[in-house]
Amino acid sequence: MAPILKETEAIKEYWLEPGSRTIEPARLSTTRLSGKVVDTRPYSDRARLEVKLTPTSRSGVLVDFGKEVGGFPRLTFGSGGCRRLGIQAVESVEHIINPVLVDPASLADPAIYYRHVRARENGQVELPHCGGFRYLWIYPERPGKVELAGITLAYTPHVADADSCGYFMSSDDMLNRAWYAGLHTVQMCTVPPNLGSTDNRHRLGRGDLGGGPGRRLTAAEP
Repeated sequence: MAPILKETEAIKEYWLEPGSRTIEPARLSTTRLSGKVVDTRPYSDRARLEVKLTPTSRSGVLVDFGKEVGGFPRLTFGSGGCRRLGIQAVESVEHIINPVLVDPASLADPAIYYRHVRARENGQVELPHCGGFRYLWIYPERPGKVELAGITLAYTPHVADADSCGYFMSSDDMLNRAWYAGLHTVQMCTVPPNLGSTDNRHRLGRGDLGGGPGRRLTAAEP
Protein backbone atom coordinates (compact mmCIF):
# COMPACT_ATOMS: atom_id res chain seq x y z
CA MET A 1 0.00 0.00 0.00
CA ALA A 2 2.78 2.46 0.86
CA PRO A 3 4.36 2.45 -2.66
CA ILE A 4 0.93 3.10 -4.22
CA LEU A 5 0.25 6.05 -1.93
CA LYS A 6 3.70 7.45 -2.68
CA GLU A 7 3.12 7.21 -6.43
CA THR A 8 -0.32 8.85 -6.35
CA GLU A 9 1.21 11.77 -4.44
CA ALA A 10 4.06 12.00 -6.98
CA ILE A 11 1.74 12.31 -10.00
CA LYS A 12 0.64 15.76 -8.80
CA GLU A 13 3.83 17.11 -10.39
CA TYR A 14 2.65 15.89 -13.81
CA TRP A 15 -1.14 16.08 -13.51
CA LEU A 16 -2.69 18.54 -16.01
CA GLU A 17 -6.40 17.99 -15.39
CA PRO A 18 -8.21 20.85 -13.61
CA GLY A 19 -9.74 20.38 -10.20
CA SER A 20 -12.69 22.61 -11.10
CA ARG A 21 -14.62 23.63 -14.20
CA THR A 22 -13.94 27.26 -13.35
CA ILE A 23 -10.29 28.00 -14.15
CA GLU A 24 -8.17 31.08 -13.53
CA PRO A 25 -4.98 31.94 -15.47
CA ALA A 26 -1.52 31.15 -14.15
CA ARG A 27 0.17 34.36 -15.32
CA LEU A 28 -0.46 37.76 -16.89
CA SER A 29 1.94 39.73 -19.08
CA THR A 30 1.95 43.29 -20.32
CA THR A 31 2.69 43.39 -24.05
CA ARG A 32 3.39 45.87 -26.78
CA LEU A 33 0.82 46.13 -29.56
CA SER A 34 3.01 43.78 -31.59
CA GLY A 35 2.38 41.06 -28.98
CA LYS A 36 5.93 41.22 -27.58
CA VAL A 37 5.97 40.59 -23.82
CA VAL A 38 7.29 43.43 -21.63
CA ASP A 39 6.86 41.95 -18.15
CA THR A 40 5.12 38.97 -16.50
CA ARG A 41 3.57 38.38 -13.09
CA PRO A 42 1.47 35.68 -11.38
CA TYR A 43 -2.26 36.02 -11.95
CA SER A 44 -4.26 37.88 -9.34
CA ASP A 45 -7.58 39.68 -9.52
CA ARG A 46 -5.68 42.51 -7.84
CA ALA A 47 -3.17 42.82 -10.68
CA ARG A 48 -5.46 45.19 -12.60
CA LEU A 49 -3.27 45.35 -15.72
CA GLU A 50 -4.40 47.93 -18.25
CA VAL A 51 -5.19 47.52 -21.92
CA LYS A 52 -4.64 50.94 -23.42
CA LEU A 53 -4.19 52.96 -26.55
CA THR A 54 -3.51 56.61 -25.74
CA PRO A 55 -1.28 59.31 -27.27
CA THR A 56 1.45 58.42 -24.76
CA SER A 57 1.03 54.71 -24.06
CA ARG A 58 0.07 51.54 -25.93
CA SER A 59 -0.16 48.09 -24.39
CA GLY A 60 -2.08 44.83 -24.35
CA VAL A 61 -2.34 41.93 -21.91
CA LEU A 62 -1.31 38.32 -22.55
CA VAL A 63 -3.25 35.83 -20.42
CA ASP A 64 -1.44 32.50 -19.82
CA PHE A 65 -3.44 29.58 -18.44
CA GLY A 66 -0.26 27.52 -18.08
CA LYS A 67 -1.57 24.58 -20.14
CA GLU A 68 -3.96 23.73 -22.95
CA VAL A 69 -7.55 24.56 -21.99
CA GLY A 70 -10.89 24.98 -23.72
CA GLY A 71 -14.22 26.55 -22.91
CA PHE A 72 -15.95 29.90 -22.49
CA PRO A 73 -13.57 32.74 -21.46
CA ARG A 74 -15.07 35.49 -19.30
CA LEU A 75 -13.50 38.94 -18.91
CA THR A 76 -14.30 41.35 -16.09
CA PHE A 77 -13.31 44.99 -16.47
CA GLY A 78 -12.54 47.64 -13.85
CA SER A 79 -12.15 51.36 -14.32
CA GLY A 80 -11.96 53.00 -17.73
CA GLY A 81 -13.33 51.79 -21.02
CA CYS A 82 -12.50 51.05 -24.64
CA ARG A 83 -14.84 50.98 -27.61
CA ARG A 84 -13.16 47.95 -29.14
CA LEU A 85 -10.70 45.34 -27.90
CA GLY A 86 -9.25 42.60 -30.10
CA ILE A 87 -8.90 39.11 -28.62
CA GLN A 88 -6.91 36.20 -30.04
CA ALA A 89 -6.76 32.70 -28.53
CA VAL A 90 -3.59 30.76 -29.43
CA GLU A 91 -1.70 27.65 -28.36
CA SER A 92 1.70 29.38 -28.58
CA VAL A 93 2.84 33.00 -28.49
CA GLU A 94 4.41 32.27 -31.87
CA HIS A 95 0.88 31.99 -33.30
CA ILE A 96 -0.09 35.54 -32.34
CA ILE A 97 -1.00 37.58 -35.41
CA ASN A 98 0.29 41.15 -35.32
CA PRO A 99 -2.78 43.17 -36.41
CA VAL A 100 -0.58 46.09 -37.41
CA LEU A 101 1.43 44.09 -39.94
CA VAL A 102 -1.22 41.89 -41.55
CA ASP A 103 -4.28 42.40 -43.70
CA PRO A 104 -7.26 42.48 -41.28
CA ALA A 105 -9.09 40.13 -43.64
CA SER A 106 -6.67 37.36 -42.63
CA LEU A 107 -8.18 37.41 -39.14
CA ALA A 108 -11.52 36.42 -40.66
CA ASP A 109 -10.18 32.90 -41.30
CA PRO A 110 -12.57 30.58 -39.38
CA ALA A 111 -9.58 28.55 -38.17
CA ILE A 112 -8.38 31.63 -36.23
CA TYR A 113 -10.07 32.51 -32.93
CA TYR A 114 -10.35 36.28 -33.23
CA ARG A 115 -13.08 38.29 -31.55
CA HIS A 116 -13.60 41.92 -30.69
CA VAL A 117 -15.61 43.29 -27.78
CA ARG A 118 -16.50 46.60 -26.19
CA ALA A 119 -15.01 47.04 -22.72
CA ARG A 120 -17.36 48.95 -20.45
CA GLU A 121 -16.34 50.21 -17.03
CA ASN A 122 -17.02 47.54 -14.38
CA GLY A 123 -18.58 45.41 -17.12
CA GLN A 124 -18.27 41.74 -17.97
CA VAL A 125 -18.04 39.90 -21.30
CA GLU A 126 -18.44 36.17 -21.92
CA LEU A 127 -16.69 35.16 -25.14
CA PRO A 128 -17.77 32.43 -27.55
CA HIS A 129 -16.47 28.92 -26.99
CA CYS A 130 -12.86 28.16 -27.94
CA GLY A 131 -11.90 24.52 -28.26
CA GLY A 132 -8.19 24.55 -27.44
CA PHE A 133 -5.72 27.27 -26.46
CA ARG A 134 -3.22 28.28 -23.80
CA TYR A 135 -3.03 32.05 -24.28
CA LEU A 136 -5.54 34.86 -24.72
CA TRP A 137 -4.07 38.05 -26.11
CA ILE A 138 -6.18 41.14 -25.41
CA TYR A 139 -5.26 44.40 -27.11
CA PRO A 140 -6.89 47.75 -28.01
CA GLU A 141 -8.21 48.36 -31.52
CA ARG A 142 -9.64 51.78 -30.70
CA PRO A 143 -8.37 54.54 -28.39
CA GLY A 144 -9.13 53.97 -24.74
CA LYS A 145 -7.81 52.62 -21.46
CA VAL A 146 -9.43 49.95 -19.29
CA GLU A 147 -8.38 47.77 -16.36
CA LEU A 148 -8.59 44.01 -16.76
CA ALA A 149 -9.99 43.14 -13.33
CA GLY A 150 -10.52 39.40 -13.74
CA ILE A 151 -10.35 36.45 -16.15
CA THR A 152 -11.98 33.05 -15.73
CA LEU A 153 -12.72 30.13 -18.03
CA ALA A 154 -15.76 27.82 -17.93
CA TYR A 155 -13.90 24.61 -18.83
CA THR A 156 -15.78 22.27 -21.21
CA PRO A 157 -13.53 19.24 -22.07
CA HIS A 158 -13.85 15.99 -20.14
CA VAL A 159 -12.18 16.08 -16.72
CA ALA A 160 -10.28 12.95 -15.70
CA ASP A 161 -9.28 11.82 -12.23
CA ALA A 162 -6.67 9.27 -11.24
CA ASP A 163 -9.23 7.01 -9.54
CA SER A 164 -11.30 6.53 -12.70
CA CYS A 165 -8.67 6.67 -15.45
CA GLY A 166 -5.66 5.17 -13.68
CA TYR A 167 -2.19 6.63 -13.66
CA PHE A 168 1.38 5.99 -14.76
CA MET A 169 4.69 6.53 -13.00
CA SER A 170 8.25 5.62 -13.98
CA SER A 171 11.77 6.66 -13.04
CA ASP A 172 12.05 8.73 -16.26
CA ASP A 173 10.84 12.31 -15.85
CA MET A 174 10.41 12.94 -19.59
CA LEU A 175 8.42 9.72 -20.06
CA ASN A 176 6.14 10.68 -17.18
CA ARG A 177 5.52 14.12 -18.67
CA ALA A 178 4.80 12.61 -22.09
CA TRP A 179 2.25 10.17 -20.61
CA TYR A 180 0.31 12.85 -18.74
CA ALA A 181 0.47 15.22 -21.70
CA GLY A 182 -1.08 12.42 -23.77
CA LEU A 183 -3.79 11.90 -21.18
CA HIS A 184 -4.57 15.62 -21.24
CA THR A 185 -4.77 15.57 -25.04
CA VAL A 186 -7.38 12.78 -24.88
CA GLN A 187 -9.43 14.78 -22.35
CA MET A 188 -9.17 17.94 -24.48
CA CYS A 189 -10.50 16.02 -27.49
CA THR A 190 -13.49 14.67 -25.53
CA VAL A 191 -15.99 17.50 -25.84
CA PRO A 192 -19.73 18.07 -25.35
CA PRO A 193 -21.64 16.97 -28.49
CA ASN A 194 -23.04 20.45 -29.18
CA LEU A 195 -19.63 22.08 -29.64
CA GLY A 196 -18.48 20.57 -32.93
CA SER A 197 -16.73 21.98 -36.01
CA THR A 198 -14.58 25.08 -36.36
CA ASP A 199 -17.33 27.55 -35.53
CA ASN A 200 -18.86 25.34 -32.78
CA ARG A 201 -22.37 25.67 -34.23
CA HIS A 202 -22.78 22.03 -35.30
CA ARG A 203 -23.68 19.10 -33.09
CA LEU A 204 -21.33 16.12 -33.07
CA GLY A 205 -24.03 13.75 -31.84
CA ARG A 206 -26.51 13.11 -29.05
CA GLY A 207 -25.79 12.91 -25.36
CA ASP A 208 -25.36 14.81 -22.12
CA LEU A 209 -24.17 18.35 -22.80
CA GLY A 210 -22.39 18.48 -19.43
CA GLY A 211 -20.52 21.66 -18.61
CA GLY A 212 -20.39 21.44 -14.84
CA PRO A 213 -22.84 22.19 -12.04
CA GLY A 214 -25.43 24.84 -12.86
CA ARG A 215 -24.29 25.34 -16.44
CA ARG A 216 -25.93 24.03 -19.60
CA LEU A 217 -23.71 24.53 -22.62
CA THR A 218 -25.14 26.15 -25.73
CA ALA A 219 -23.71 26.47 -29.22
CA ALA A 220 -21.70 29.67 -29.46
CA GLU A 221 -22.50 32.39 -31.92
CA PRO A 222 -19.83 33.15 -34.57
